[in-house]
Amino acid sequence: MNLPLADNTFEHKFTKLKYPIKVRIVKIQLSDEITEYLITNLFETDISLDDFKWLYNKRWGIETKYDEVKNKLEIENFTGYSLTAVLQDFYATVFLANLVGVLEYDLHEEIEAAHSNPENKYAYKMNISMTISELKRSVVEMLATTSLLKREFLFQKITRRLMKAVVPVRPNRSEPREKKHNSAKYPQNRKHI
Repeated sequence: MNLPLADNTFEHKFTKLKYPIKVRIVKIQLSDEITEYLITNLFETDISLDDFKWLYNKRWGIETKYDEVKNKLEIENFTGYSLTAVLQDFYATVFLANLVGVLEYDLHEEIEAAHSNPENKYAYKMNISMTISELKRSVVEMLATTSLLKREFLFQKITRRLMKAVVPVRPNRSEPREKKHNSAKYPQNRKHI
């Protein structure tokens, strides 16, 4: 994209709309190789480019959660076509995403403490893919049992496994994005089990 300025305002009238749409396109340099273009409807001049860069950085946690829900939990991968099946899969996925978030929040300090060794090159965090796998494997049994002791035992078992299955936090790590489009991302005849 070739924009004349780092901060641009455009107005365009689409044929099917009664009124024109006005947008602000902000060009932010993240590194020497990476330029991000942000589109917004915030036109206040007191919101600077640095403010947008700061906001973009603060939004990164939300973006990674979207990635987790969409690609790791496969929220668009439904087991059936009926409204009931789609709603059931959707709510089960959101429930699982919330459980992952709660576990990540609960174990964050424990993982940090357990892996804080001066000899370690990196800090460590919970492996989200492993967390999802562990919860998918155990959550139904945990919720179905009437025994509090068994539920606690299963939870402690999950916790112990997750404390060991951690991944390093590599600051300022950047990989080029792979642009691919797969229109049949979740075909009905190839379900993950």
